[in-house]
Amino acid sequence: MDDMITKYKEKEDHIQALRKRFKRLWKYRLKLNPTKCTLKVKFGKLLEFMVSNKGTKIDPNKVMVIQQMLTPKTGREV
Repeated sequence: MDDMITKYKEKEDHIQALRKRFKRLWKYRLKLNPTKCTLKVKFGKLLEFMVSNKGTKIDPNKVMVIQQMLTPKTGREV
């Protein structure tokens, strides 16, 4: 398991959501690397997506790069 996220709608559900996640990790004998764990993040990047309490969105920088790409040309068009 490389990347994982635990989300919840209400602040009060945070502990319950984490408890459920840890139970599942324990059940399947998966381990977390504590140096890579981050808790209570309100906004950040995960798998090239922007994740926040408002939802998951595409990284605008990735969209801009695609929009700025030149149209491919064939040998006949040059």
